[in-house]
Amino acid sequence: MNVRLLIALVFFSSVAAAQPADDQIGNAEYLTLFPELRQAAAPEMVTPGLRISYGAISGGQGTGGGGVIQYDVVARDGQTVVLNQVNYGDLGAGVVPLGQTLALGIPGLGPAWIAPAALVNAEAVAGQNLSVTRVNKEVAGAPREVVRFETTTSNGSRIVDEFSAQSGLTVFSSEGTNEAGSQLNLLSATQTTFPWEPDTAPNWARQGVNLVYTGTKTTTIPGANPVAQEVAVNVEIALATLRWSTFVQTTTIGGIAAGTGTSVTGVAQLSGAFWLPKSALSAEIPAEATIIHQDADTGATTLLVGDAETISLEQRLSGATITTTYSRDLGVLVAQRIQQAGVSAVEDTFIQLTGGSDLVALNQEPALPENNAPGPGTNPDPNPAGGGGSKGSSGGCNTPSGALSFWAILALFFVSLSRRMTLSQKA
Repeated sequence: MNVRLLIALVFFSSVAAAQPADDQIGNAEYLTLFPELRQAAAPEMVTPGLRISYGAISGGQGTGGGGVIQYDVVARDGQTVVLNQVNYGDLGAGVVPLGQTLALGIPGLGPAWIAPAALVNAEAVAGQNLSVTRVNKEVAGAPREVVRFETTTSNGSRIVDEFSAQSGLTVFSSEGTNEAGSQLNLLSATQTTFPWEPDTAPNWARQGVNLVYTGTKTTTIPGANPVAQEVAVNVEIALATLRWSTFVQTTTIGGIAAGTGTSVTGVAQLSGAFWLPKSALSAEIPAEATIIHQDADTGATTLLVGDAETISLEQRLSGATITTTYSRDLGVLVAQRIQQAGVSAVEDTFIQLTGGSDLVALNQEPALPENNAPGPGTNPDPNPAGGGGSKGSSGGCNTPSGALSFWAILALFFVSLSRRMTLSQKA
């Protein structure tokens, strides 16, 4: 067992129906301004299946770029709201997923929302270092009343957050100086429909379970012979609840370490999942590939197909096709294929489940108890650089196959908006 996972398991040794630690909550700085957010109800739309999409741009010192950041609410357990954050960009040969990571919130506050009740008299918290104003502007093609928070940090960076007064959604966020900066603009907030009920995780999905995937990555450059490299991915469940799990995965390509990251799987998730909910295993699945979701912001089309033994989801983007195949008996990811076009090469990576824990035996165990979300002081994200505490973070950039080698390029497209507002001078 690697050291990172051992540390994670120590953190997760005690779980209870409580909120995650403050440093794991997106937009946690607002808990200082509005302590009542800890007990506030969630905005009406913040339910499993919600997808919030932002246009992201960043630039400075001669570099810059843009793309789309999406937050999918994949589960809610007690006072924990769990999101899968995926970053998309076009590197010159079509849109591809640049990485995914875990993000967390509580009902009243998350990486892309705040309880609207806190905004009613928000101007009262303004002070010497923080201005709070209310304006009307067009957001995502519709007029909205927006509450704007603006502050300047000690290093001279100007930070702005704007929330819809009605829904509580973050509609704009920026951080930067005159030389460089990043910003997010709300594109849409939509509810994803699923071909099955987002009920509960398979019984085998519990803390400490190990999954081993092996396969091949083939790189083809025009005019040259394809180059094949062995791929190995070791995956362990760091935290398991009734409706979501976090995974620590370590990838090697050609015998060389390609990175360790954190991801999440929840019951309301169509991409990047290591398991499907129990209801999917008995659902009626089309025998021919059928479109079940189309995303206007990334251009992604998701198709579903299955047979007596497997269920497959295929996400088609202009620059990549990702196919994930699950066991009809256990709901576990048994194979994944990523076909991706690049400016100078095409990559085709295929991995399949070849080892790990005895899932058949574990699946006979009783289901995990209700409301076993992480308690205060636990850390559901063993990668502290993950997206839980900051907006627009590239976080633990991560794909199960390790096929997307864009770790350095992410810095050009998604500057981590990891920040804390200057709150010491409140009115």
